[in-house]
Amino acid sequence: MSAIPPPLNYFPYPSIRRYQDEFMRVVYEAVKNGEHVAVAAASGLGKTVAALSAILPLSKENGLRILYVARTHKECDRAIEELKVISKFTIPVSGISIRGRSEACFNKLISKHALDARTAMEVCRELKKRGSCSFFQKLKSGTKGLERILARIATQPTLFNEIVEMSRELSVCAYELAKLVIGRVDVVALSYNYLFHDEIRQNLLRNSGHPLSSYVLVMDEAHNLPDVAVNMNSVRISNSTLRHAELEAKKFGLSDAYGFVRNVRRVVEGLGGITQEEVALPGSVLVKQIADQHGVGSDKLEKLLVKLHQYGQSIKKSLLENGKLPKSNVHRVSNFLLKWLETSSKPDYIHILARRGRDDDLGNFGTTYLEIVCLDPAEAASHVLLDVHSSISMSGTLEPIDCYIDVMGFPAGTKGYLFDTPFPRENIKVIVCKGVTTALSERSMSMYRKLSIRIAEAVGSTPSNTGVFAASYDVLHGLIEAGLGSLIQKPLFVESSQSTSSKNDALIELFRKSASCGGGVLLGVQGGRNSEGLDLPGDLLDTVVVVGVPYARPTPRVRASIDYYEDKFPKKGKEYGYDIPAVRKAAQAAGRAFRSIDDRGIVVFLDDRFARPPCIRLLPLWIRKSYDVLPDDDGILSNEVCKFYSPQVSSKN
Repeated sequence: MSAIPPPLNYFPYPSIRRYQDEFMRVVYEAVKNGEHVAVAAASGLGKTVAALSAILPLSKENGLRILYVARTHKECDRAIEELKVISKFTIPVSGISIRGRSEACFNKLISKHALDARTAMEVCRELKKRGSCSFFQKLKSGTKGLERILARIATQPTLFNEIVEMSRELSVCAYELAKLVIGRVDVVALSYNYLFHDEIRQNLLRNSGHPLSSYVLVMDEAHNLPDVAVNMNSVRISNSTLRHAELEAKKFGLSDAYGFVRNVRRVVEGLGGITQEEVALPGSVLVKQIADQHGVGSDKLEKLLVKLHQYGQSIKKSLLENGKLPKSNVHRVSNFLLKWLETSSKPDYIHILARRGRDDDLGNFGTTYLEIVCLDPAEAASHVLLDVHSSISMSGTLEPIDCYIDVMGFPAGTKGYLFDTPFPRENIKVIVCKGVTTALSERSMSMYRKLSIRIAEAVGSTPSNTGVFAASYDVLHGLIEAGLGSLIQKPLFVESSQSTSSKNDALIELFRKSASCGGGVLLGVQGGRNSEGLDLPGDLLDTVVVVGVPYARPTPRVRASIDYYEDKFPKKGKEYGYDIPAVRKAAQAAGRAFRSIDDRGIVVFLDDRFARPPCIRLLPLWIRKSYDVLPDDDGILSNEVCKFYSPQVSSKN
């Protein structure tokens, strides 16, 4: 394939990486023809700058704009950083990254609370309506210097934190200021949640002057999209929320709301004595039990819930009038039960009764949850995907591409492309060890000890940092109990499921620093924050050890997902709903070893299932082409790792 000249006009770097020109050609042709494409391309290819370079000439020529979406704000900012390079070295372009109101709001009613995007939007809307936000009022009145700032943002790539600082100087709302320039810039970068949440998306784009059909959609790390879409359409409440809603109704003198919520709580707590962690609860069963407990027919329940919803709105309004945060448990319960009623007979939802936590000595059960779980990611995403001019899905772990295209509901004719890694083959070593596994039937202290010994072999032969990613927190704790810490001779940094972002950032910073003094070991989980969103190029991460296949436990929701996909895609249910999500998490963890084009590294799979179907067939191409299987003997793994790094070790001494 030959490179297309227009993308090269915008490509800012002096040389093109292997496969980068082919990638640009695929993207350019898709946008030119108004098509959707899904591209699996390994880390190191330079997908972000290649995609932007390919789309910009067409967007400029045809009056199109680019929506660049990703899972994290850091990934969105990366797109704007690449735009800055493009604008500096080729042709001037513009773009902004956007974050939520609560991250940038100067109004204390919002800024001092960790609000979700929807609540922040509701509070903001009410404050604007009342004219009680000075930052918005100053923006609306066109304060001195505003036009200069708007013109500056509209003509160059600008990160959201830069918009915040400009807004702070003028004492105007940063979020609303960003909205004013959305329709004037070439690229808008934002998280998946902002695009696929209907109300938030519509609110953002309302004043842009451009319909979705005039946007090219770029979805980075698109392997995350199925989970994001499902989670956006799923919701849960606890018995604790019901108790708080009951007290709230009583406090505000809403006797009928109090009586209704109390009856709902009694029904839920009556169901809460389940022995399993979760059970399927047919939607109609809860509806009937609530109606019976309250002494009304099931057909009357919706009217009661609408009235409860109105009460919740009045509570929020009253709180806001008194300068308090307008959050209402009554409102939350009504929204949840209305959605339960709406989805109770839908085949693409499952309704769950779950228990979390332990029972106490007084006979009280742990927290009980009602959950509405969406099974179909296309439910939340397909209408957006069908409205845009064209879309580019890209990720290093998008294989099998047909599965991604199917489950996301892309239109017929959507094309998939697969690119091998641009890394030199001699820089990559992939090992699968026989004789070890984390299969449930094989888990024991002796197996955890054996896994720990293999990890110690890899760590001891690695010149710098090692990342170890377990199949689950249960496996992680099993390794620790088996004495992993005493077997390795380097500092061990253990990821916690309870850590805040700031605590995790501090942990990673200590791990980074350990690279310069003999190396350390980061112990985390596959599918966790550090196995997917972490960039540690060079010797900041030399070896990655993937411990086990992260298959989900066969809970009711997992079985329902398999059954749903089996009905929708015959003979593919288990693959789509069980196998692929697990292998994709393992592949993401493996990719942490290769972030920049000059990286050399080893991936060690400690589970012999990775050398057998279905795992080996579902792993990315760069892994399938590079792996060796080692026999179940002590010392062999250590020797293989030593041989790979020996030139590197000698050069450092």
